[in-house]
Formats: sequence, C-alpha cells, structure tokens
Amino acid sequence: MFFGGTFIYHFYPKRLVFIDGRTCFPEWFTEGVYGKVKRAEPRWEEILDRYNVNTLLLHSYRFPMIHRAFFHSPDWILVYRDEIATLYVRKTKILKNR
Repeated sequence: MFFGGTFIYHFYPKRLVFIDGRTCFPEWFTEGVYGKVKRAEPRWEEILDRYNVNTLLLHSYRFPMIHRAFFHSPDWILVYRDEIATLYVRKTKILKNR
C-alpha cells in the first residue's frame, strides 16, 4: 500500500504530497533529499522545513531510523500508530508560501 498516491487522488491540489510510490523521481531527489529524511541523516528536519512538510504518514514497519528520530524529536508528535500506518504531526506548523 502506498499512501502518497491515494492522497494525491483525494486531496490534490489543496494538499500536496512530499513523496509517493512512483519511481519517476530523479536520483538527486530520491537519494539526496528523500533518502536523507528516511534515513534520519543529519539535517533531515531542515529538509522537511524547506519543503513545508507538517504531517507525515509512514508505513509502520519501514524506515526505523526516521521513526526513531520522530519519536525523540521535540518538534513532532505521534498522533496515530497501528500495524500498517504511523502518523506524525509537527507541533508548530511551518507556514511558508509556495
């Protein structure tokens, strides 16, 4: 199950998706941007700030590094978790013009 495509279908253009299940993204983005976030590499929060990401819906069983980072971050709160999905929300929204 991929969440991004479902969100695009139901919410675009009112809500935008940072990443989805498609494989057509350039390597600089999948490894240099998205990859740094999913691996919780240094400055991962700055990337989410830059892209105005305030909510993350992730697979519960994938990317343990970012789950750990979100769980321990003072800026994010765990809102929901089950065996399929985990939802994190930024405590203070970043509101930037796109």
